[in-house]
Amino acid sequence: MIQINLLPKELRRSEPTPWPKLLALLASLIVILSVGLIMIYYRFNVLPTVLLERDSTKEEMQGLQERAKEADELEKEIKDFEMREKTILEIRRDRWLWAKKLDQIVDIVPAYIQLESLSVKETQGRRRNQDMGPTIEMDCLSKSADERNIAKFRRRIINSPLWEDINDMPEWPYALEYVDDKPVLKFKAVLVLWAKGAKKTTRTARR
Repeated sequence: MIQINLLPKELRRSEPTPWPKLLALLASLIVILSVGLIMIYYRFNVLPTVLLERDSTKEEMQGLQERAKEADELEKEIKDFEMREKTILEIRRDRWLWAKKLDQIVDIVPAYIQLESLSVKETQGRRRNQDMGPTIEMDCLSKSADERNIAKFRRRIINSPLWEDINDMPEWPYALEYVDDKPVLKFKAVLVLWAKGAKKTTRTARR
């Protein structure tokens, strides 16, 4: 038997929702609610803990950076102190060595040579011979016009213990002068010492 519903569509009785569609809708609502609950839990429970741990870690890192900076500064101060201490020790040692060396030079000067002045010049720049150290210059006066006095003074240096510390002894040019109407020879004695740490070798002196 055929039935025809002549009522308008808006007045007709709606058909019940199919069960599969209803179950899918219910599952969607459950998922949405679960996600919302998880987000609320994360926002009010997990997130504050994470932020607190982050801030604590940040403060700890800042503290470690400050300690590291203090350690670096302390290490720099220690190195500076060690450098100053090393410099002071070298200065003291050099002073003692130079005092001993100058005493040796003064003892070598014979009675017929008058030592007017003595100076020490440190090595300036790079020399061709890297074994050359400081230079000792002595303004001297031979008490007579005898050139042999200068030669004897050179041989006296060569035969002394000081010769082991001398790298080079160049020629000593001299000039004839008069002191109280007496002829004398004025000359500059130059001694080039070995550089620190240089390997000393045998050499021939220019007599």
